[in-house]
Amino acid sequence: MRVILFTNGRLITEELADLLARVPPGRWVEVSVYGMHAESYDASAGAKGSFVQFRRGVERLQTRGIPFVVKGAILPANKDEWEEFKQWAAAIPSMDHPPGQSMNFDLRARRDDPAKNERIRKLRLSPQETVRALARDPRYLKEMRQFCGKFIGPPGDQLFRCGAGHGTCVDAYGKAQMCMPLRHPEMVCDLRTHSLRYALTEFFPLLRETQAANPDYLRRCAHCFLKGLCEQCPGKSWMEHGSLDQPVEYLCAVAHAQAEYLGLLEVGEKGWEALDWRERITRFSQEENENAKEDA
Repeated sequence: MRVILFTNGRLITEELADLLARVPPGRWVEVSVYGMHAESYDASAGAKGSFVQFRRGVERLQTRGIPFVVKGAILPANKDEWEEFKQWAAAIPSMDHPPGQSMNFDLRARRDDPAKNERIRKLRLSPQETVRALARDPRYLKEMRQFCGKFIGPPGDQLFRCGAGHGTCVDAYGKAQMCMPLRHPEMVCDLRTHSLRYALTEFFPLLRETQAANPDYLRRCAHCFLKGLCEQCPGKSWMEHGSLDQPVEYLCAVAHAQAEYLGLLEVGEKGWEALDWRERITRFSQEENENAKEDA
């Protein structure tokens, strides 16, 4: 069994740091960072003094030579600090790759606290801010040309077009889920009454054949070629609406903002209205080869 420790660093005490030095985790400690300065970090964390606690925890790891890597959460309070964060991360000895970034945060899969979900919504970047954050990476256009050429297109009415149900995760109550966000009561298998083999070989394969019934989904999402750019899925729909096939407007807006930036859509055009989507993807994907020829 390999232990992977995710932390924001704030609760790494002297005693815990000593323990990690004496009994190292199975891989690096992963530290999430919510800002490079006290003002932005404390605003993101919602607690004064959080930044000081975070830096103290990181210093305790560094002092003992405990390998750690960092990743960033892009939030309204720190959205302009990404370059500074990358430079700081590059100086950490254990960082052998650029730091990952999280944004457009999911709501709570438990669906047990509307107030917390509302707070999460307020921490999401706008679709335009999301595109600007993505486009800061110089690899973005090249990677999107490769991705779009292989993976985007209308999904039809089949809801599961991903890897959900090919593996599983099990919660603290013995419920096997098709994926982490999907806690719909009809989509989990109780391992106290059924075997894991049953979940993986009978129950989940049957669920993967589920088809959409929501009229809006069938009118829009089923015919939208931006599937792939869009993160709409049963898990996201469950967290936002308590159903499996209701379109998530925020994710739709983010996908359309990306498509407009990439030139796949005109401003205001909808992905489900583009009948010539294959030609658009072909043109977009081939631009990389044409640019490479010009450079040569």
